[in-house]
Amino acid sequence: MFIEVVHAATEAVGDAEAATGPIGTLGINLKLFIAQLINFAVILFVLWRWAYRPLLRIMHERQKTIADGLDNAKKIETRLGETEQEYRTKINAAKKEAIAIIEQGKKDAEARAVVMKKKAEEDMQTLLASARTQINAEKDASMRAVRESAAALITETVRRVVLEKMSTKENEEFIRSVLKKEV
Repeated sequence: MFIEVVHAATEAVGDAEAATGPIGTLGINLKLFIAQLINFAVILFVLWRWAYRPLLRIMHERQKTIADGLDNAKKIETRLGETEQEYRTKINAAKKEAIAIIEQGKKDAEARAVVMKKKAEEDMQTLLASARTQINAEKDASMRAVRESAAALITETVRRVVLEKMSTKENEEFIRSVLKKEV
């Protein structure tokens, strides 16, 4: 087909020299012009069919890919914002929970301290009561021992006074000496 177009163009050149008329006076050969117009139309069709349409299809696909990428980027950005908000919410909730746990721990520690203090005071009171009881028992035992010792001394003194018939002065000295020995 291209060969026919070239052949027609060659014939048109030959005919252009012979053509005269209103278009010929302008220097345009009508047959050559028609051949060039057909040539241009054929080249335009070939380019449109095998170059422009594939390029147009590739450009549309590329444009669609870019649009999809932008949509995905917007979705990802939106999801990122939501995720950051969820993260902040969870962090704040965790902080509040940690503060509540710390406060509860403080309250528990204070309550335990009060209980332990009370128990220590009770133990101390029990120990003091036990010590007082023991001291009183030892005091009573000591007093009994002193009384028994005093009674024995008095009895011995009386016995000796009665037996020896000491004078009052001697008796007083004897009692003092016995008391000094015992005390």
